[in-house]
Amino acid sequence: MTAAGRLFRSLFLKTIFFTTVIGTKFPAKFFKIILSSLQFQAANRAFFLEKIKHKFMLL
Repeated sequence: MTAAGRLFRSLFLKTIFFTTVIGTKFPAKFFKIILSSLQFQAANRAFFLEKIKHKFMLL
């Protein structure tokens, strides 16, 4: 099996494991909060990168 295949399989298994564990131990609302905060961080990072690019264009 290739490295990509191994990585995909391990990620897939971890995803299944975490969703079952989180689904049984934590309510779905908590999981949604984590996901939305991750999306918020990604959006912030994109915004920050755009600001930096803009500053460099002004130089």
